[in-house]
Amino acid sequence: MILGPERQQLTVPPGAGRSAPPTGGAAPAAKPRTAAQREASRRNGAKSRGPTSAAGKTRVRANGLRHGLRAEKLGPPADARGLDHDYKRTVRALVEEFGPTSFTQLQTISSLARDYLRLHTADRMLDAAATPGVFGAREHKEQYQMHRRARRLERQAADALVALRSGEPADLMLRAADQLAGHIANLVEQVEAEWADAKEQFAELVQFESQGEFAHDDVEEIAELRQLKVLADAIRPRRRVLRDMERVSKAFRGARTVHGVEHRALVLLLTDIHHNARSSVIGTQHMLRVLREAAEAHLARLAGDPGQLQLLEQYRRQIERTIAGKIRALRAAGG
Repeated sequence: MILGPERQQLTVPPGAGRSAPPTGGAAPAAKPRTAAQREASRRNGAKSRGPTSAAGKTRVRANGLRHGLRAEKLGPPADARGLDHDYKRTVRALVEEFGPTSFTQLQTISSLARDYLRLHTADRMLDAAATPGVFGAREHKEQYQMHRRARRLERQAADALVALRSGEPADLMLRAADQLAGHIANLVEQVEAEWADAKEQFAELVQFESQGEFAHDDVEEIAELRQLKVLADAIRPRRRVLRDMERVSKAFRGARTVHGVEHRALVLLLTDIHHNARSSVIGTQHMLRVLREAAEAHLARLAGDPGQLQLLEQYRRQIERTIAGKIRALRAAGG
């Protein structure tokens, strides 16, 4: 450190390189700013002060990053994959499990969290290599999701129907009961809206039928309208309760008993939901056969040239050995 006169010689005076103020008096006072200038400054300052949202701050927080070697924490970048969140959750779980007390242990945990993310990526790569391309088609994904939802709804409706028809309390889990209650509320609204539009048409068809003028082509239509009328008549006395998802959910969980008109309405509505879900399941069976056949053909090709899977398996086993070694080190350090 340089002290004394030498420091003064090495220090550049504040006014060096600029024209010196006139001697023989104080520097002239600054000219006051006008009201228009002050207003213009306020407007310019309000235009942008940097991002204010969490997403915006995340995008710009690494703008000045050069190498990151002195960063306190190292982890995956923040992007649409969400790996940075997975990394932080993994670090928190590992800290809770091992209770690190030294810098080395903390660094080992940070490295171990990244290894777990790599292991997850390796598993996804293996799944992708073993998955036929047809599985990635958007239409097949949508149909498969529709199939799964229909299968789940079919089972839920069937379980609730068995309980209601037997007189025993239903005991669906909370999530299943809430989902089924939502379907009931939606169906009630749909039936009421459709019956309001179909009343006059139903009356006309019934009149034609009584006069012997009923066309054969109208048989299916009038059967559907009769079923719609049955549902509408069953809903009307208890429509407010049936649209209350919390109360209906309690009935499906066995927390509330139902009797009389409400019981009959729920049975009719559940029967309709079960029938529609079953029809949807049957309608997607062809898609499932196509996917199964594609999977078998893809596996046959992999059996003929398994090199890609073998390399991925070796990479995965290497990560597992690395993870196991770090876990042993952490346990040994923890005593």
